[in-house]
Amino acid sequence: MLVGAALALAASPAAAERIGLDSFHFARQHLLFLPVALIVMLGVSLLSRTGVKRIGTAGTVLSIALLALTLIIGAELNGARRWLPLGGFHLQPSEFVKPCLAVFMAAVLARSKEEQLPYGKLFASVPVILAALLLVLQPDIGMATTVAAVWFVQMFVAGMPLALAVVGGAATAGGLFFAYHHLTHVKNRIDQFIDPTTGDTYQVDTSLRAFEAGGLFGRGPGEGTVKNALPDAHTDFIFAVAAEEFGVIACIVIIGTPEPERTRAVARGLAVLGLVRAVVQAARVLRRIRPAAAVGFGGYPSVPPLVASGRLGIPSVLHEQNAVLGRANRMLARRASAIATSFPETERIPHNRAGLVTHVGNPVRAAIAALRGTQYDPPAPDGPFRLLVTGGSQGARVSPKSYRRRWRRCRSLSGGGSR
Repeated sequence: MLVGAALALAASPAAAERIGLDSFHFARQHLLFLPVALIVMLGVSLLSRTGVKRIGTAGTVLSIALLALTLIIGAELNGARRWLPLGGFHLQPSEFVKPCLAVFMAAVLARSKEEQLPYGKLFASVPVILAALLLVLQPDIGMATTVAAVWFVQMFVAGMPLALAVVGGAATAGGLFFAYHHLTHVKNRIDQFIDPTTGDTYQVDTSLRAFEAGGLFGRGPGEGTVKNALPDAHTDFIFAVAAEEFGVIACIVIIGTPEPERTRAVARGLAVLGLVRAVVQAARVLRRIRPAAAVGFGGYPSVPPLVASGRLGIPSVLHEQNAVLGRANRMLARRASAIATSFPETERIPHNRAGLVTHVGNPVRAAIAALRGTQYDPPAPDGPFRLLVTGGSQGARVSPKSYRRRWRRCRSLSGGGSR
């Protein structure tokens, strides 16, 4: 978002002045919608699977309705009606069709496969056909082709019959053939793609010269000239502005590199986003059941519910099973109402929380507690050797496998077999 805002500030003033607007008209609009975009992004990330399906279904119906409305009252630009005027801005409904249709189709195809619905694929295809027809009427052949490609891939993954694949491929080829011979701009674009010398390449050539002029480190913010020459420098060719003013190295950073540090940074960001989502979901549950207290037994799974309980004013109790306070419990101890320990002396408890500590031992299941009075039978020289391995968190999964491999190796070396 910050990179986008910086590029909008760099590229949009020239475009605004060229059409008689205030220099920062587009930049202000961009910055105005950033908080809305951030809220929507976080809100969508917090949705459950059912919520995503509902949004996808409602979005599909609404976006198709808006596509139809665009043909009636949409603003015509360069011979096409793709924008719907809404108050002080224009909306392009086709941008909402792509994600919503993909989610809707995935939900319908998955349910039809689980419940063996006979007409699931047909039901999933109906909105795709409607959207594609409305896009062709705009005309927006590129977007219609994209929608058809998404439909084909999802149907193929879901198990498309061969006959349907042949019919879909033939229909797509026929549509492209018709568009090539009856829509001039489609013919020009296809011809230019096959042979770049057959059409006007001014914008592409100018953008490539911007990369050459910028070099590795760029001319500097505000020093570029390509934004004065290209009509769509603040939208379609904004990357050329970035290359000229900030350099190729900055462009590589924007695109992203597979360096470990960047990968770790992305992983941390996703982890934080997941934590926020978990806290919100835990708060919903706590509001519904309204417990007298929330008890956590350590580990990162206990963090979201205990953070949520603190925000809701619900008392929280921590239990530490080890002789050293774990990382998650150390973080949560600052807001805990009480801390229970398994050992009389537990390390790393914050000094200002020492008064909240109570030694209670390590709670175990009744079946385990009942074994306390059982007589211990030491292993006989030729008898079975029983080893109990316990572990928490990742240790519960890793330790048994590791010990089993080591024990088999020891038995093999001693000639005792692998039993």
